[in-house]
Amino acid sequence: MKKTVNINLGGKPFVIDEDAYRDLDKYLNSIEKHFSKSEGFEDILYDIEVRISELLEENGGNGQIVTLKHLEAVK
Repeated sequence: MKKTVNINLGGKPFVIDEDAYRDLDKYLNSIEKHFSKSEGFEDILYDIEVRISELLEENGGNGQIVTLKHLEAVK
């Protein structure tokens, strides 16, 4: 049995399993680190989160639990 986490990504709610959550958190932290010295990096990060949420919805992540498989398809 896997634990799930409720998240808000790009303004949209998702239920994501624990493994996918850790991977997504790591991925977003690496993006934040990469753009942290760029002007407007908060906006860049938000736009990336919005796009990830759109892609998760398209790949079946809306209405069901987001798994590593969904996340890998998005990345």
